Amino acid sequence: MTDTPTRTCSACRSALDPDATRCPQCTQRQPDVVLTRDLPGRVAGGVCAALAHHFSWDVTLMRVLFVSSIAVTGGVAFWVYLAMWLMTPFRAHERAPLARFFDAAGNLFTSPNQQPLPTRE
Repeated sequence: MTDTPTRTCSACRSALDPDATRCPQCTQRQPDVVLTRDLPGRVAGGVCAALAHHFSWDVTLMRVLFVSSIAVTGGVAFWVYLAMWLMTPFRAHERAPLARFFDAAGNLFTSPNQQPLPTRE
């Protein structure tokens, strides 16, 4: 027996690699895939690498599209990148940076006799 966890495809029920975003048999996108930034090939924030992995594209193509979109949109794409970074967790079972910020801000405003807000990490 192997201790490698496997999943099954939601469409054809074939065995999948735990990190697979699509089924190799029927090419169906898996609904339980979480967008994370902890990927090999990430350069700055990992958003382009995460999107490339999620859509099964080449990372270089995603970066070229990102830089092109910055030029075309006059910088709006940079703010979209920043928002994606704030809302995307680094690993699958961690909280996104924006969620951690709001948790910390909420804990600042609790009175000493109240319990702090629970965090999921």
